[in-house]
Amino acid sequence: MKCRFLGVVALLLWVTLPPVAHAAPAAPWAVVFDQQVAGDFVTVGNTVTVCPPDAGAVLCRVAEGGAAVGPPGQNDRYRMVWADVDGRPETYNSSTARVPLPAGARVRHAELTWAGVLGDGAGPCARGTRPPGSPQTQPVTLAAAGAVTVLRPGRFTIRRDGPRPGLDRWYSAHADVTGALRDRPGPLDVTLGNIWTPQGAGCFGGWSLVVVWEAPSAPPRHVTVYHGHDRIRPHRGDCVRLREADPGAPVMLGITAFEGDLGLTGDAILSGGRVLRPRPPATTANAFVSAAAGAVNPRHRSNMAVDAQDLPAHPGPDGEPLRLGLVTRHDDFLVATLALSSAGVATGTSAAVAPAPAPLVTPAPPPPPPPAPPEVAPAAPPAPPAPPPSVPGPQAAPAPPPPRQPAVVATRRDNTGPLAAPARTAAVIAVLGVLVMTVTVGALSGAVRPRG
Repeated sequence: MKCRFLGVVALLLWVTLPPVAHAAPAAPWAVVFDQQVAGDFVTVGNTVTVCPPDAGAVLCRVAEGGAAVGPPGQNDRYRMVWADVDGRPETYNSSTARVPLPAGARVRHAELTWAGVLGDGAGPCARGTRPPGSPQTQPVTLAAAGAVTVLRPGRFTIRRDGPRPGLDRWYSAHADVTGALRDRPGPLDVTLGNIWTPQGAGCFGGWSLVVVWEAPSAPPRHVTVYHGHDRIRPHRGDCVRLREADPGAPVMLGITAFEGDLGLTGDAILSGGRVLRPRPPATTANAFVSAAAGAVNPRHRSNMAVDAQDLPAHPGPDGEPLRLGLVTRHDDFLVATLALSSAGVATGTSAAVAPAPAPLVTPAPPPPPPPAPPEVAPAAPPAPPAPPPSVPGPQAAPAPPPPRQPAVVATRRDNTGPLAAPARTAAVIAVLGVLVMTVTVGALSGAVRPRG
């Protein structure tokens, strides 16, 4: 797939980089919701790991406050510890975020995503303290409006995520939690607990929630929610092909990513050939900084675990899919959930919608089985009626073919494809790129207005 949409800024981020081999392909993206609603979506999230309270982690807490202090403020240098805010003895970590549902709105769909470190490799988190069990088997608790639901992932992904075996491995998990939130009025505080991840240097754990809502007075929007597992390594990038969007109407993008660092710059989100402006403290040249919208407790401008944000996007040309660019020069992060809303009529749920996730596991005991009915000998089947006499008449028209469904997602991984061609052929551009990048990013930063 061609990545023309990345434009000049992406080119300048890439032209000075050598070709990279042995790239791990991204796990396929899946559509989990694709419908028209009288409403929209909102993305919130929070961390379950925080800076340690000791005096030696002052710069770590400065970074949590949103000040870019470079490598000394990254979680790799400190023994990150669990946050636990719910006061329940059965959880070893927990955090809360608020879903800002409009008055009178109801939840149409809710998609939960969480991620953490496996701690089984040669990376820094491998020397940390691991919780019991495993991320595949650890039930997660979701508390909202006084009700607690215990659940397991409907989709779970572990990948090597890079050419160097000494890296920490990261996992991601997803679950449909619509049933736990459907009848809850907003604004709604949601607390997640028992996100499996170790405590230690380089460890992180966090979650996000994409809520599709509807209200009688809201205008119609076409909302699509995707989930996947796409680790973006330094000097690499991905272009993700989403569905079509009306170029004459506002488009909103929701994105969840894990382990973005405030102190590492050079990462950006692009669509329609332009750089998108993320929510502060992120910038157009440092888009992934672990800033989660809706975070209540703990509440940090940079939580060192998860980005969960919604931002205006630029659609592609009329009739073409929106192509999303994810590029990085220094940072290393995992993109796990995307959401897209636009004006217009949905063409129907895609045929590639992921299968329904595993059912929610609740602590309530199952109801007793009904008594077995008495055995009754089956009656002999009645004789079939005689066929009616043949009467000539018009033949029924054949059923029309089903409408063509839009392609869901296609991705292109690493810089060995079309995106890397300038890096291998334009040495002169590589020299000029460093001089032009600052001017280009500044111009594009002023051209894209943040969401109000």
